[in-house]
Amino acid sequence: PQNAASPHTRACSRFERTRWVVDGAVARANPLAAANPPGSRCPVPLASIAVIGDLQPDNPTHDAIAPAVDHADAARGRDGGTVLEWIGTEEARDLPLAALDRHVGFWIAPGSPYRSMDGALRVIRYARESDRPLLGTCAGFQHLVIELARDVLGIADAAHAENDPDATNLFVSLLSCSLVGQSMGARRGRRPPPPP
Repeated sequence: PQNAASPHTRACSRFERTRWVVDGAVARANPLAAANPPGSRCPVPLASIAVIGDLQPDNPTHDAIAPAVDHADAARGRDGGTVLEWIGTEEARDLPLAALDRHVGFWIAPGSPYRSMDGALRVIRYARESDRPLLGTCAGFQHLVIELARDVLGIADAAHAENDPDATNLFVSLLSCSLVGQSMGARRGRRPPPPP
């Protein structure tokens, strides 16, 4: 039948465009690593982004990363053009830097404290020094601040309260209130005109 599913004619799911690496073990294989079968609508990836963090399947912010990238790809007319590779922070700590070269950008994921803060900071520094696009969301952004304080400003003992609450140079303190389980509205509006 014409509408029967065929591996050569179906569209790719977001998980087929994503290679999940958790602490060195591939949890889901990326079929795009091999040549696409003839007639496949599963496109060859145009870009690979490494997501650095400790994947937690029950964390909704982690579940939202692949759809966010899919949305950005679709908005740019590149449906399925980006492959994500999750790399755990312990893996990132020990990974040869040359292994990061294949990625065009890095997303430092939410979900701290990380198993290896040093692993996250190592990739952040690599991205900054190699002039690669870098995004940090929630805890990921907090760790961008720590890396800049340590490696750019020279404050070697810049700390995060989750890892060292008694540090003398706290650059990231604990939230006085939790946002877990909270929902906030957002509205889409018009952008202001550019300045003359």
